[in-house]
Amino acid sequence: MIQASRGLWIVAALAGLSLAAPAQADQASAQACAKGLPPEAMTIFQDSAPYVTPGTDLRSLLQTRVKALVLDGSVQQDTARHSAVAAYGCLKDLK
Repeated sequence: MIQASRGLWIVAALAGLSLAAPAQADQASAQACAKGLPPEAMTIFQDSAPYVTPGTDLRSLLQTRVKALVLDGSVQQDTARHSAVAAYGCLKDLK
């Protein structure tokens, strides 16, 4: 009986590890992608990344975050859309 419950615990632990590994791979992939971004797109990526979850609507998130960045002068209004599209390419790896 003790062996059976111990075996179930080990299976559960391994299942948890297998679920955690893809999340780390996605984080690593997103960070690797972001390294190639132009400075303004990197600003958008760094500002938005903490808010990304599997259920996040990236378009809505980017509209909100980029608008705030434009208002505080971190992102230029003329180039905001282009930079947001570039950042989106890396942010989607976090989902």
